Amino acid sequence: MFPLDKWYKISNLEQLYSVVSAWSALNQQCDSSLFCDPRWICNWISIYWQDDWKLEVWAYQQQGQLVALLPTYSQPGTRAGRVLYPLGQGESEEAEVASEFIDLLLAPEFPLMVLHGLAAQLNAEHFYHISWRAILADANILQLARLLRFTQVKPAGLRYQVVGGPLTLQSSQTRRKWKLFEKLQTNGRATFNWIDAQQVETFWPTLTNLHQKRWQAKGKAGAFIAPAFTRFHLGFARKQPDCLRLAILRIDNEIAAIHYYLLDRDNVHFYQAGWHDNFARWSPSAMLHCWVIEQSIGAKYDFMLGDKFSYKADYGTEQVQCYQLNGYSNVIRYTLALLKQLKQRMLQ
Repeated sequence: MFPLDKWYKISNLEQLYSVVSAWSALNQQCDSSLFCDPRWICNWISIYWQDDWKLEVWAYQQQGQLVALLPTYSQPGTRAGRVLYPLGQGESEEAEVASEFIDLLLAPEFPLMVLHGLAAQLNAEHFYHISWRAILADANILQLARLLRFTQVKPAGLRYQVVGGPLTLQSSQTRRKWKLFEKLQTNGRATFNWIDAQQVETFWPTLTNLHQKRWQAKGKAGAFIAPAFTRFHLGFARKQPDCLRLAILRIDNEIAAIHYYLLDRDNVHFYQAGWHDNFARWSPSAMLHCWVIEQSIGAKYDFMLGDKFSYKADYGTEQVQCYQLNGYSNVIRYTLALLKQLKQRMLQ
């Protein structure tokens, strides 16, 4: 039994799994993203969890209902202390699954004054560092950050989203290519298809090979370099087949581009892509974006994070500022971080 009307810490995985049903209901109540959902995070734990990591999940129950959840854990840092991350982030960079928009879950009308109690608990922990990335501007975690000692919130990328349906392309070149593709479809030379989760494993090697070939030609590792990355996604496909799909563009019966999407209520999250250099003049990945956006009528087509000058702006997207949260163990480290941020701004 967990205490009512107060913050309590869930400190082992068995306890965490015992509240998965309530956690899922809270996530739906908050209308939060797939990356806050226990289906995503528990799959992440099953692949990436290490023995020296420590669960630090804070929860609040009211009248027997879970009304708040802060999904965090800590890793060993330096001798000065541990580093706190949200569950779903903090894995090794080469195996990173890029969980974005993770948040502190708060039931609607949850009194924000209660966050003072959580802030007091976290401040007493004296973490060496707090690291939380890809935060939306209206995220609850930013409300909590204002109550923590020595925290820095800084801009870090943009979220690009567009409502699915008729295209509003900003580039005249992309518009011309899309009109040409409409003719190629009519002639049967270009075909677009959805691939459901049951066939993901069949097409995964194609996605991997096309993606890796392009990135390694640039001297970079590519997203699929780590076996853990593949285990995570194929495991998720088996457990949650309704949450993902592939989209494929074929030109003259050969796969020219393949996109991997995560599906979440009315969101179509574009997650990863590969395309064949033999078809570069057609911009096959751009054409596949166009097709899926038109197919996603009424849904939010989410390109997820990108930088200020991303190609993602070409699709008439709304651009929403995202943030990085860093917390520091003392005023010296905090001040140095602020000075570094000020220097970066002056150089821009």
